[in-house]
Amino acid sequence: MNLSYSGTLSLEVPELISFGSHEISGNTIAAQGIMDSDVLVHDGRGTPRSWRMEVQQSAPLTAYDTTTGLVIHSFGLDGALHFVDSAGNDTALTGTASPTVFNQTVGTDHLVSVLEASSIGGAGLYLEVLPEQQIATWQGKGIVYKGALNWIISDAP
Repeated sequence: MNLSYSGTLSLEVPELISFGSHEISGNTIAAQGIMDSDVLVHDGRGTPRSWRMEVQQSAPLTAYDTTTGLVIHSFGLDGALHFVDSAGNDTALTGTASPTVFNQTVGTDHLVSVLEASSIGGAGLYLEVLPEQQIATWQGKGIVYKGALNWIISDAP
């Protein structure tokens, strides 16, 4: 069998996903991520076909002290980042877990909005920080968390 493809299957993803600033509460902190742009896919292949998008955490959420510039690995938030799909299935993101974000079962040459930046509730990225993962303010007021995601798009149903 010989397959030939022309055109591209392209995607646009946000550069920043913010979970806001939160006070230490002694309770689990849950927050939905606010993206700086939509997640979009355009199927510019000669004949649009089905495709699938997944997301995977490529770098764990790690504490970064904005005052000193130091990375504080001991303050990581392992297992705190989750993806919730449109059916409500919740998957903790790791280097190996890659839940399906979107399944396009019918080919279309239109721009597809996979996740909207302005979406409140429903499908998206969520942060769940357990009480024992929270950092006391005396450990630094300029601490932020940084991580990275891989958005994977496959020419598959």
